[in-house]
Amino acid sequence: MHKYLSLLLSAVSAVLLLAATAPAARAESQIDQLQVTARLAEDGSLAVQTTLTGADLGEEVTQRIARTAPLGDLREFEYSIDRVSVTSGGAELEHDVDESSAAWTISFDPRPAGGEPVTISYIVDGTVHTPAGQSASRRFSWPVVQGFDLAIGSVSGSTQLIASPPDFECRAGAPSALRTCALWNIDHQSIGTPTFQDGPLAPGDVVVVAASQPADAVADSASIRALWTLDRAFALNLGTALASLVVLLVGGLALWWWHRRSGRDADTRRPPTLIGEFHPVGEGISEFRLARDIRPGQIGTVADETVDPVDITATIIDLAVRGYLRIDELRVGGGVDWTFVRLDKPTDELHRYEALLLDALAPAAGEQVFVSRIQEAVGPIVDSLQNELYDDVVAHSWFSKRPDAARTDTRTVGATLLVIGLALTGVLAWLTSWGLVGVAVVAIGVASLFVAPEMPRRSAKGSALLAGLHGFAAILALQRTDTFPKGRELDEISQLLPYAVVLGGKDRWIRAMVAADRDDTPDPDALHWYRAPADWHLQQLPQSLDALIASIQGHLFGR
Repeated sequence: MHKYLSLLLSAVSAVLLLAATAPAARAESQIDQLQVTARLAEDGSLAVQTTLTGADLGEEVTQRIARTAPLGDLREFEYSIDRVSVTSGGAELEHDVDESSAAWTISFDPRPAGGEPVTISYIVDGTVHTPAGQSASRRFSWPVVQGFDLAIGSVSGSTQLIASPPDFECRAGAPSALRTCALWNIDHQSIGTPTFQDGPLAPGDVVVVAASQPADAVADSASIRALWTLDRAFALNLGTALASLVVLLVGGLALWWWHRRSGRDADTRRPPTLIGEFHPVGEGISEFRLARDIRPGQIGTVADETVDPVDITATIIDLAVRGYLRIDELRVGGGVDWTFVRLDKPTDELHRYEALLLDALAPAAGEQVFVSRIQEAVGPIVDSLQNELYDDVVAHSWFSKRPDAARTDTRTVGATLLVIGLALTGVLAWLTSWGLVGVAVVAIGVASLFVAPEMPRRSAKGSALLAGLHGFAAILALQRTDTFPKGRELDEISQLLPYAVVLGGKDRWIRAMVAADRDDTPDPDALHWYRAPADWHLQQLPQSLDALIASIQGHLFGR
């Protein structure tokens, strides 16, 4: 196999498409003899003259000349032709050149030539290129016979080169099954003109010549275009790999620094904040006492960095337990509903979010609010309620920044990087082979969105409170429920119940309230904060509270 075979195959591939679309042969017409002369110029252009001789060329002769040829490595040669002419006996024949398709199509009516030979002439640019790693050599290749719609009886021709070629090849036949030309000759002792002969050829068959030339003898005229494919758009090579790694490294470090600055809780050496405790008041008897005025809604927000339905539900129960309102259970049409009754207690000590919620649930003047219609009363102020609670935890210095704002900032950055990354990926993938760099930017944007929920930063005080919450939750889960002073069980458990709603373990404490009922008489007003129908028993408390909580959250947040 000669060293120029790969170049030869590139030129052959250029005419495969032509062969696939070549018209069927006309049985009564053919080119009896075809003579080709190709002259290579120092600027890399190639002048081709093709003379057709035949007793019957039919009513029209068509030649299709390839515009491109694959080079490999997702590239292709692009050719251009100029000075197309069709003559006979020195006179120009009327002809048409169509450049709108994948090939130049030269067509003419040979009948005006009166049976005389017809010559097709053109100059093609782009047939000479410099092989990779061979700067001292040029490679020339061109299908000097290609794209005729007639059978050809015999072919003869010559190729005039600039310098005597160290190698020369002539191959002919169907583009997909080339063979060596029947005869070709080259004189290595002088510049000479290699000659070749072949035939017969079927419609669409080709004759391809190829040779090497010194780099100082002929210019590189090749026009090479990169083909767009996914493999090329996202090519993995040293350059794209390093650039992508740099983007990932810089973006990852920036994201790590931002998370450390805005999302990692402040280190603290403070002891855990004590929330509440069970204080012994006698042998085997204890009372529940709050160590600090920290409310369930605040605890829930500090614990999970979000104002969610359970925080608002626990706040409603807490307001009732503390005497600001009463929850009344009602029998309505065979079902159950609840309403809120405002009690006469000063609200000076309420936090702003608590006062806002109280005014919505039990307005000082106005219609009663039913849980089944709580959305109408509380729904419009939910956003304000969340804002007030977020402001509250910042005002208490548990967070350095509002948790929702910290998440929003990170999501904004992540979404911006994602959009920029997608746009950059599209541009780079379409115009270059550096699409992986854009993918790296997309990855940083996705990572920013992923870590956004982790971004709220607790202060040292907030970290101490969080540690205290873990201990408080453990106490609520493990403390015995039968150690309260006799007769005060319901009041004691009521105090801690809103916290158990937020931190977990409420069911065991509700069961303890049921266990405190030692008779079979109805208990509609056993709890100072919960009023039930006259035939209601304390044993129904678990079902009532579960239904209340589910109804509040379903009607208020099930939108």
